[in-house]
Amino acid sequence: MKRFYKLLFGLFFTLIMLHCFLPEKPYIHESKIHGDGLFAGKNYKKGDIIYKDLFPYKGKDDILFNPVGWEKFNRYILKEGRYINHCLRNKNVNIISKDYKSFPLIASRDIQKHEELFGNYDEINKKFPFIAPSLPNYAKC
Repeated sequence: MKRFYKLLFGLFFTLIMLHCFLPEKPYIHESKIHGDGLFAGKNYKKGDIIYKDLFPYKGKDDILFNPVGWEKFNRYILKEGRYINHCLRNKNVNIISKDYKSFPLIASRDIQKHEELFGNYDEINKKFPFIAPSLPNYAKC
C-alpha cells in the first residue's frame, strides 16, 4: 500500500511540475463555438500582444491589404491564427497594423488563462480586406 501512495504522490508531483513549466503560449483545443479554437495559455491584460505577427510567413517587406487567394492566405498565416473563431459580440482579440507589413494580435480586453480567443471577422475585414468576413451561418455568440 505504501508503494501505491508513493506512486500516486510521484504522479501528482509530476503533473504539478508539468503544469508549472509548460509554455504559456496559446494552444488549440476543441471549441464550444465551432470545431477547434485557439485558447489563452496564460492571462492577458487589455493591450497585451499575443502574437507579434499573425502573418509571419510572407515576405518581410510585402504589404497585405487587398484580398489574396485562399491558398496564399493559408501560406502566410500563423498556424494558430487559423483557429481564432468569430464571435460577433464577445470578441477579445483584435489585429492592428500601422504599415500593413506586420499584424500583431492584441488582447482587446482582459483574457483569462484557458479562455477561447475570439475575433470579430466583420470588424477585422473592414480594416484588412484580405481577411474574410463572417458568413451568415456563423455562430452569433
